[in-house]
Amino acid sequence: MGVNVFTSLQKLRIGDIQKGCGAAQLPLVLCHGIEMALERMRRGECVALRSGREVAWIRLIDMMSPTPLHQLTATNHEELLSAQKDSGNILYKEQAFMAAAQRYGRAIQSGLLATLNRRSQASNTSKELADGLVACYLNVAQCHLKIAGGTTGSTPDVCGQGAVVNIDRGASHLALQACNRALEIDSSSAKGFYRRGCAFMQLNDLESALQDYNRARRLAPTSKLIADATKRVLQQQAELAKPLKKMF
Repeated sequence: MGVNVFTSLQKLRIGDIQKGCGAAQLPLVLCHGIEMALERMRRGECVALRSGREVAWIRLIDMMSPTPLHQLTATNHEELLSAQKDSGNILYKEQAFMAAAQRYGRAIQSGLLATLNRRSQASNTSKELADGLVACYLNVAQCHLKIAGGTTGSTPDVCGQGAVVNIDRGASHLALQACNRALEIDSSSAKGFYRRGCAFMQLNDLESALQDYNRARRLAPTSKLIADATKRVLQQQAELAKPLKKMF
């Protein structure tokens, strides 16, 4: 399979990979791998990528040199944020949570560069840019919550019904950090407090989880999702308190 890179790698989207390869049914995770490979390949080089039973042989025929980051404008960076966020959304829907988190991470990088660019020009960061950064941080958090609780869907999410087993606590900590960054930008994000509460739940910090769920409820009082999460943590606290009551 020969690949002509018909756009700057900085703006490459998963959909572009599919069109460029002439294979509309190419698995999205494999498309993600192709882009990762293209960024490291030299002209004329050939590599094989495997995703499950799918194998793609890639030969880089030609490429356009990307514009150096320091030469990009704030608007350019904001466009890159949007492109990477869109690709992350596609991968998330395919339950490729780690790949999606990487995409959102790239979107965040572009958003932060746009922020620095605007500050250097004594220009205020737009609400749209701030909202985009918050959304990407919270999407990263959601990806890591999924990774921590199992990516196949067979293991219940800690914020859903049932209990989670074999939690990847490293992923839970990454989710917590991403929520912290989102809340630094927008301290009134109900979703930020809710997802941070989910991370605390995965880490068995019920008190912190309850505090964040209560904050989320004050910001979004009609949310059934948040109300149900609050109810579950209170039930868990009550269950843990039963043995102590029997001692006295």
